[in-house]
Amino acid sequence: MYDLQMLGTKLGKPKYILNDETATLLLGLLVLFGIPLVFLTPAPVGVWRVFEKAGKPGWAANAPIYNLVVCTAIIRKPSSGYYLCLLHTLA
Repeated sequence: MYDLQMLGTKLGKPKYILNDETATLLLGLLVLFGIPLVFLTPAPVGVWRVFEKAGKPGWAANAPIYNLVVCTAIIRKPSSGYYLCLLHTLA
């Protein structure tokens, strides 16, 4: 059997394969990217389903500006209202 602590020391590689710093880094990356992904994934899926139930294409839920146009069509409001949402980009 190989000793994991001595594996690769003759070739100038690091002495330890998985040390405390590496484990901390991996845990930090999991917290930074993994946990928010779990909470943010259901939102676009839910909006996609709402669009499909309203008879609109589901991909329109993820198109940034076209999303506003379709939303105003779904709630049967004048489509000029989405220009107000884009007003801050002109300033």
